[in-house]
Amino acid sequence: PVRGPATTPAAACAECQGRPSEGAPSEAVAERVPPPEAPKRALSALAEPKRLYNAVVTISGLPAAYAQYRYWFVMQFVPDMQWCHVVPLQSFGFFPARNHLRGQRPIWKLAPEGKVRELDVPAYRCAEVKASLVARTSNADREVWDIEDSIPYATPQP
Repeated sequence: PVRGPATTPAAACAECQGRPSEGAPSEAVAERVPPPEAPKRALSALAEPKRLYNAVVTISGLPAAYAQYRYWFVMQFVPDMQWCHVVPLQSFGFFPARNHLRGQRPIWKLAPEGKVRELDVPAYRCAEVKASLVARTSNADREVWDIEDSIPYATPQP
């Protein structure tokens, strides 16, 4: 069997580095360029943990069957799974005109139990809205919310 020319480790190394393989390395050695850095991943909305205990939220990506409900109350929140059990809110009248703090905004309460469907959704689909408790009861069914940007979204009374 015929073998090719013998290559020394130095010659093989020179070939990899783009230098001539004869003799000592020349002075015109290619500059080593460091490998590109891995791109730094920015935290996205999916990666940020949310804390939605007893919050009023809007939900993105709902089917058309739920379009009549703009606001939802987070009844249960599972932080390690970032999962929410939500109940729709409905408007039941308006705050009185004499209440200057509430500005005749709609009164929001939980939709009647058994009349509407409750949902389980991932927390990344929920966006918290600015709302305040008014009645401050321990029973969520009797609670009243004031949602600050709710004027155009009042639902008709049943």
